[in-house]
Amino acid sequence: CVFAESEVEQAMGNAQGDLQTTCTRLEADDPGLTEIFCNDQLIGDAGARALGKSLAKSSHLVKLKLGAIHFSGGQGCGITPAGLAALLDGLRASPSRLSVLSLSFNALGDEGTSGLSDWLGTGPPLSQLFLFNCAISPAAMPALVAGLAACRSLTLLNLGGNNIQDEGAGMLATWLASDPALEVLDLYNCGILAGGARALVVATRTNTHLVFVSLYNRATIPHFPNNIPSPAIADIRANVKKARAAHMARQGLAQEAPSGGAIQGSGQPPDPAGPHAGSEHEAQLSALLATIRALEAEKAAWVTEQADMRATIDRLKAENESQVSTLGDCLADLDRLRAEKTLWAADRDGLQLASEGLRLELQAAQRSSAAAQEEIVRLLKAAKQAEAECAVPSLEGAMQEMSVQAPPLQSGPPAVPSFSSSAYLPLSSSATAAVTVSDLRSAVTTLVETFCTHTGTDPKEGQTFLAALLAETATFVDSSLNEVDRLVQQLWSSGQRLAASPVPRALPHIINEAIRLDRGNEATLLPAIQIAQCLNQLCVEHRQGCEADVFPPGGRCYRGGTLPAEHLAFFHRGKRYRVPGLLSTSNTQEKAEKFMERSFRDQRRRQHCAVLWRVQLHP
Repeated sequence: CVFAESEVEQAMGNAQGDLQTTCTRLEADDPGLTEIFCNDQLIGDAGARALGKSLAKSSHLVKLKLGAIHFSGGQGCGITPAGLAALLDGLRASPSRLSVLSLSFNALGDEGTSGLSDWLGTGPPLSQLFLFNCAISPAAMPALVAGLAACRSLTLLNLGGNNIQDEGAGMLATWLASDPALEVLDLYNCGILAGGARALVVATRTNTHLVFVSLYNRATIPHFPNNIPSPAIADIRANVKKARAAHMARQGLAQEAPSGGAIQGSGQPPDPAGPHAGSEHEAQLSALLATIRALEAEKAAWVTEQADMRATIDRLKAENESQVSTLGDCLADLDRLRAEKTLWAADRDGLQLASEGLRLELQAAQRSSAAAQEEIVRLLKAAKQAEAECAVPSLEGAMQEMSVQAPPLQSGPPAVPSFSSSAYLPLSSSATAAVTVSDLRSAVTTLVETFCTHTGTDPKEGQTFLAALLAETATFVDSSLNEVDRLVQQLWSSGQRLAASPVPRALPHIINEAIRLDRGNEATLLPAIQIAQCLNQLCVEHRQGCEADVFPPGGRCYRGGTLPAEHLAFFHRGKRYRVPGLLSTSNTQEKAEKFMERSFRDQRRRQHCAVLWRVQLHP
């Protein structure tokens, strides 16, 4: 998220838009996003919270700069202690290797500094920390020094523009005396006077790492006059010079002893060409040191990039193995589907042959029937003639003689089943609804047992189904219904299924199957009629006082389910047909759609179509 200097004056909305893009990349753990540069962008606490939430998922971030582009007139990012706390929570959870953090020109105050200090001891190995002009007072220095002591990897610390005074400088001196890894310390315009300078002199005598110290104070600020004594500056310069020489020796570099140390003192701003910069040799040495640091930084970046590349290679290998495994599964599925297709083709060919055989047999039977009828006509004529001549037996004898050889004559097509010709009508007129719970349970038991006998289902499976069904109804409670109504309602709405039948069926399906079988299956039909009469009592007779429950709003109700595709053409506008069974519906379309979705999930492999029926009742 890089902003050029010319873009500092952009509206806050644009900054938030770029910040949102950056957060999206962080949450995706983009390996290309290693540095966030949001200096002088007023993202505020809201932006800090958004960054903190996204940083918890990023593992590649190295630099996070939320300060100012120019220390002479920066505006920061508008982050307060509350926003900083959210940001640090995200950094705690982040697996990233953050090494540079800039929070300059943000009003963190003592509260924010305390939270930052707690994080320093547990956070990543930070190497550079910029806290310029963050409103840090001497009261916050104990916590900050404790955090700095816990962060052993820090090599650069910028505390410029904070009023830490001699008290804060003394605490820093105590830390510096322990010889931490810090190499650059910027205390520009921190209100440090003679007492603080003397403490720093003592600390730099034993410090072997510090190579640059800035103690410059602005002369225009009356509270902090430029009265750091020259001997103190000279002592610090000499101590820093020794530390630099030791540092160069550790780096294995030959050098000439410079005439001055790397320190910026009070009075005037630092001048690279002035007397405080040292001799020409020291300038060359500084340049060489800068080059070495740049090379070390490049090496560290290369090592990081190499580690990222290795991680990417490992990830790609894992993805490749997963894809190979998936491809193997797909090939296995393809082979299985091909085998199934071969079997289906064989089944189709067998069915076609069987269908052709049946067609030929039907044609032969039709021809045989026609010949038989012709033979009967001929015999009738012969019988009449013989009877007239009294030379042959009677017509009845002739018919009895031919009854075994010829089928009966048909005057027309078979009659279409109807309600008036069904066995349901006379049985329903003579049967009565169950009066007691015992009668109703007996009817259900008889229905299931006779159904199992008809379908060839194991009687033990029927007993198991009955036990589960009746046990479930025992827990149903509805104070508005009597015992028989309550039981029949629970039986009709139960989800228990007779799993061992050719197709798993609930009790409503068994009742409708018994109704469809009709004639020749009165033993199964009679208990189904008794249960249906109990349902009629529940829905009509016992609820006459509840008109809203009897008739749906507008006379419309709904039914959801599935239907084989080959039967869709049967339903069209104006179609008249009889439903041979009890039709379950709902007063609400939403409830019917739920049944439709559930049935479609169950029947999907059978290639059924989801169907929603709208039933309009006559008022």
